[in-house]
Amino acid sequence: MTCLSWNCRGLGNPLAVQVLVDYVHSKRPNIVFLMETFSNKLKLEEVTRKVGLTSCFAVDNIGHRGGLGLLWGDGVIIQVREASSHFIDAVVQLEVGAPQWRFTGFYGCPERSRRRESWDLLKSLSTRSDLPWLVMGDFNDLMFADEKRGRIPHPPWLLRGFREAVWASGLSNFHFEGYQFTWERWRGTPNWVEEKLDRILTSESWLDSFGNAAAETLEGSPSDHMALVIKLQPVRGVRRRRRFKFENVWLKEADCREVVVRGWFMRRERGVVGQIEDCRREVGSWGKDRCGDYSKRIGFCRKRLNYLRLKSDVWSTLEFNKVKAEYINLLEKENQFWRQRAKEFWYRGGDLNTRFFHNVVKSRRRRNRVEGFKLDGGRWERDREELGRMVEDYFINIFTSVQGDRENVLRCVSSKLEAHHNLELLRPIQSEEVKVAVFSMHPDKSPGPDGMSPGFFQHFWDVLGPDIVDFCKTSFNTGHLPEKVNHTHIVLIPKKDKPEVIGDWRPISLCNVIYKIFAKVLANRMKGLLHICISEFQSAFVPGRSIVDNVMLAFESHHYLRRKRQGKTGYAALKLDMSKAYDRVEWDFLEGIMRRLGFGDRWATHREVTAVREILHAYETASGQTINYNKSKFFFSANVPAHIQEGLMEVMRVEYAGNEEKYLGLPAFFGKRKKEILSYIRNRVVSRIQNWNSKFLSRAGREIMLKTVIQTMPTYTMNVFLLPLDLCRELEVMMNGYWWKGKSEKGIRWRNWDSLCKPKKYGGMGFRKIRDFNLAMLAKQAWKLQTEPESLVSRVFKARYFPDGSYVTAKIGGSPSFIWRSLFEVQNIIKKGSKWRVGNGNHINVWRDSWLPDKVNPKITSVCVEGLEEATVAGLLNSKGEDWDLDILKDLFNERDIDLIRSIPISNRLVEDRLIWSGEQNGCFSVKSCYRQVVGEFRQEEWLGWTAMWKFQLPPKIKHFFWQVCTNCLPTTSNLIRRGVECRALCGLCGDEGDESLLHLFVTCREAKEAWRAVNWRQVNQSVSAFPDWLQLNFQSLQEKELTRLILGCWGIWRERNQRVWNGSKLDRAQILRKAEAYVEG
Repeated sequence: MTCLSWNCRGLGNPLAVQVLVDYVHSKRPNIVFLMETFSNKLKLEEVTRKVGLTSCFAVDNIGHRGGLGLLWGDGVIIQVREASSHFIDAVVQLEVGAPQWRFTGFYGCPERSRRRESWDLLKSLSTRSDLPWLVMGDFNDLMFADEKRGRIPHPPWLLRGFREAVWASGLSNFHFEGYQFTWERWRGTPNWVEEKLDRILTSESWLDSFGNAAAETLEGSPSDHMALVIKLQPVRGVRRRRRFKFENVWLKEADCREVVVRGWFMRRERGVVGQIEDCRREVGSWGKDRCGDYSKRIGFCRKRLNYLRLKSDVWSTLEFNKVKAEYINLLEKENQFWRQRAKEFWYRGGDLNTRFFHNVVKSRRRRNRVEGFKLDGGRWERDREELGRMVEDYFINIFTSVQGDRENVLRCVSSKLEAHHNLELLRPIQSEEVKVAVFSMHPDKSPGPDGMSPGFFQHFWDVLGPDIVDFCKTSFNTGHLPEKVNHTHIVLIPKKDKPEVIGDWRPISLCNVIYKIFAKVLANRMKGLLHICISEFQSAFVPGRSIVDNVMLAFESHHYLRRKRQGKTGYAALKLDMSKAYDRVEWDFLEGIMRRLGFGDRWATHREVTAVREILHAYETASGQTINYNKSKFFFSANVPAHIQEGLMEVMRVEYAGNEEKYLGLPAFFGKRKKEILSYIRNRVVSRIQNWNSKFLSRAGREIMLKTVIQTMPTYTMNVFLLPLDLCRELEVMMNGYWWKGKSEKGIRWRNWDSLCKPKKYGGMGFRKIRDFNLAMLAKQAWKLQTEPESLVSRVFKARYFPDGSYVTAKIGGSPSFIWRSLFEVQNIIKKGSKWRVGNGNHINVWRDSWLPDKVNPKITSVCVEGLEEATVAGLLNSKGEDWDLDILKDLFNERDIDLIRSIPISNRLVEDRLIWSGEQNGCFSVKSCYRQVVGEFRQEEWLGWTAMWKFQLPPKIKHFFWQVCTNCLPTTSNLIRRGVECRALCGLCGDEGDESLLHLFVTCREAKEAWRAVNWRQVNQSVSAFPDWLQLNFQSLQEKELTRLILGCWGIWRERNQRVWNGSKLDRAQILRKAEAYVEG
């Protein structure tokens, strides 16, 4: 158990965060207390993640002053009891059931005139608990005169006052090793001063519990304060010898290139494989001797800093700065060292996150560590040698090639590529395509047996490139790879959180980068031919296709089987699960093979099912794949007799698919209780919201989390299914409750979800209506049915529901599936949002279709001429088809229609007519524009300052506060009484009995008037009878800077009102708005 305390003097300083990362990484504290963070909770949460801890509690800064933070990790249980701008008080447990003790992070008032407040606070805290007590922090006070060096002595009354306060609190000074003067200023100048402002205080009972504790100061602080760390239970790590891996951090060393060049050209005649071995040997030896353990080197720098800090001569001062620069350089290298191991490829930030990356590495190692396997009898095997034999036997069995007759399968696969395709594939390899393959890899990807990372090849491409290109050309021309190139390391990755049996682990192969380069060159050539090679039955991973198509096709097939109750012919479908499919072949390939095998609309006899099994056996023999019949399922049409179903399942050794069966992550069957079937969506949302409740997110934070996480959770399902209205409302109620109440189980929902879903420029928060967004996502699939008639899914649905028409002319039909009902629900949306772009005019009906350039009404308004009901736009063109026939137009249409028709340009190429989406300028469908159409137009609110308010350069919490003001959602006593809350009708600011309306609180209250007058901020304060009028008047009259101050002033008044109501404290009127301004400026 370790605790760390540091006055960091601002987390906005990247160097402070870098040093904090180093402190946490090297000392591994369970608790970190930070002072003068000059930051709010959102920033502290970001820093908590960066340093690799899991939880935090923040006291926000006030302007460019103050700010406290308490951070802790998983290995400790923290309960924060109290907090203010000068302390955070918490109860600590190492684990559930362990003895509790008390930790207080303390920050004393820096102003001498307020030191007595700090002393009184410390004494007051001592009376609030009898638990063993540890206090750490910056007390801004000295106990003894020798705790200061330089300039004038510390006043005796301050020494005495602080010393007596410590003793009165039952605390004693805890000695720490290292440099005793924890604060300094003006180093190297005549005014150089040092003081012991930071310290550790303990109670007697705490010393009884932790008598072996030891504390020390930490060097390297960019702040004028040193950090303190106290160790309760020091933990020693165990180092293990590891195989060689090229460290990308070596690329930062000046002489690394020289070593690489020497190794690469040492024995060039050995070829690439030999050159890599020589280079690895040279770099390994050099790296071990020259770039050793960064932790030790950083520790040495700290010792040097500690030694030099005692010196005051010129040379020592210069050396101190030099060592400190080296210290920072080592921090950056250590950050790169752990970043390469963390595999967090999403990270693009510039700050150091050593602790974060180190924590990710440790977490991955813990998760991937094989502690034992659960045997069939329930016993666990943990012996390391026996575990190794079990893994070897298991995967040898999986990876052993199964010899068999492959011709039976191969002869069924027809050739897809023509001669010119092969010419493209077999053309000579070019240097540029090899370079593209090399630089398409992430530099930190795991290396293979040779230990060389992609970053090695990328950084030294000018040296290695010619030989790598020659290797690829030779291997391509000869069809052979040199020995060892395709050797791999097989590692096991857990497939679930708590793996038990060997089958819960997935093997992956770590290939040599040189092999991956050659493979990528070939793969890049294949990309352009995938659409030719891959059957149309496989709809995922090919441009222009979507996995949702497979869901729609499968669900429609299941629906047909369930509804097929009559006739002599019954149907069956077989869902196959491939054993270890992820390890052996990609799922998209399996889908293509399944379709090629033809599990279609045929009568399934015993003989045919036996034939299917023989085909599958032949496929297993030829490909090495194994079908997992335990997970495979049979689907039967309703008219297949039970005894036939049982017979077929016996032959295939496959079970019947129940009603809870899923396909590609979605329910395969739906009955009448659709809400119950889709309840998994609600359960996921509830689980996520419960997890957030422990994070103490502000309303601004909850806005982001709701928009980026919760509202995206149901989208996969909403692509194909129309969620029941009750479920949509339930989800919205949960989100609305979390938005308003946060962690609290009680609270008022001041506005309904519909009003929150308005765009911010119309007074809402820009959330989505679940039902409307569901319709927009379904419209995307419907649009494909209308505009991509040649796709497989369109052909299937056309054959089933609109064989003689198109999607927009289709009827619901008899016995429709749930997917078709869902898609049919958005038919009017597609009709309203689509229009024709005129080409040759052959496909556009003059009277029924939308084709005129009019957003309000794109259809012809003239009366249809009898006999011309089916006339197309092509008939309105002249004989050459190059322009409109003006005589025909005058005969058929009114003046409005003629003007619109003539404004449409006609292409000389006479291209095909194209259906376009009117919601986007480019005519392409988008869910965003469709959602806008579904929601409809919003009525502009009377007050027009919404857009301006959200653009102001103010903290999100203040903008959210003012949004509450503008929407009358602030919990004033008047609003609370209006909501049925029993409370006394008085103003919390001035204390007068009466109506605490917004107009009174911010405009007419005498305390508010004095606060505005004290700062002389301009506001239009004419006689108004309603608060919205006051807002409107000011937003029309004031400039942006003045409006920003107006918002700040309201926030400052509201904060002061709350302080008076809940804490009984009271600021001077002149300070109310100045304090608010200082908060933003800080």
